[in-house]
Amino acid sequence: MKRGLAAFLAVAGMMVVSAARAEVWTHTNRPSASYPAISADGRVFVVGGPATYVSYDYGVTWHSNNFHGSAVAISATGSNIIVGGSSSGTIYTSTDGGATWMNQSAPTFGAFNNVRQIASSGDANRLGLILYGTCPIFTSVDGGVTWSTNNDSPVNYWSGIASSADGSRLVATSPNIGVWISTNYGVNWSSALASDSVMSVAGSADGRRLLGAAFGKVYLSTDYGATWSSQDFQNMDGNAAASSADGSRLAVSSYFGIFMSTNSGVTWSNASLSALGWDGVATSADGHRWMAHSGGSSSLFIGSSPPTPVLQIVPTNFGVSISWTVPSSPFILQQATSLNAGSWSTLADVPVMNPNTLANEVTIPASNSGIFFRLSSP
Repeated sequence: MKRGLAAFLAVAGMMVVSAARAEVWTHTNRPSASYPAISADGRVFVVGGPATYVSYDYGVTWHSNNFHGSAVAISATGSNIIVGGSSSGTIYTSTDGGATWMNQSAPTFGAFNNVRQIASSGDANRLGLILYGTCPIFTSVDGGVTWSTNNDSPVNYWSGIASSADGSRLVATSPNIGVWISTNYGVNWSSALASDSVMSVAGSADGRRLLGAAFGKVYLSTDYGATWSSQDFQNMDGNAAASSADGSRLAVSSYFGIFMSTNSGVTWSNASLSALGWDGVATSADGHRWMAHSGGSSSLFIGSSPPTPVLQIVPTNFGVSISWTVPSSPFILQQATSLNAGSWSTLADVPVMNPNTLANEVTIPASNSGIFFRLSSP
């Protein structure tokens, strides 16, 4: 089977990740609202706050709904949106990108019903949720219609929660008892990091790479939370964190700025935005489109840099499977029998996004001739 080998060699030689380029940030002209979330391709934005806003064009224009959202989550495609109502006892869900909404009953624990954060699988069916207050962790298997505490999570003050793309792995943080992890959809929980200051968490699509943000520190794991390393950060409060699907591009919001890494947390830099009191950050799957909110200046900023998608090619029984992390700008998969200029043609096979991996995927039948593949920006 020649096609898989030829394609792999071509891609490995041509599609080399370029040096990281800094994000260009712009201030949006929409009213202030925090708690951001972004679809995998970076096209659909949603923010909660005094009103809930949705954008379908990378944050250029916005549409508002008159309900106060204290937390938001979005599916990989941007079609499913979940908003936790602020002190309303209501969860608002949409399956058409925010065009219409359904009111659901919010989970409650004693007197607590104010949603703090929602973590979502790629298809937004499996959710994890924490409330403001001393509570257990809630889960949903139907997109937020119903909620359950049928798990052994400690009743505690939880400050952050994140999910793998397939929803099987959940990670939660508490300033009291550190980082806790579930590997079975939130049913059973175990302590992974006994730090008393971790405030927020983010992870790669498969849950292998994790980022925990704390007071004066960031914690990193590359083995699903089994072991951790730490870095000291002056003036870091770590109130929100975000990660690309592969865990290479990271961000932490803190009072004094948005701290970013393009090398899985080895080095960090401040985005140097002219605002203080940062309280929210979110990213697209490839980590090249960002949204960050400054509560200090009631401002929402959008950042972007040119994406550099890389093809992954794996032989199958009947051909080759080609995949790449969903990019935040359009790309077309092309093929050619040689590397001569002008010989490239667009594949007739349409790639499909896999919400469990946040990758575009397509399977190409076997061929007796060598084929090269590339991604081209239209």
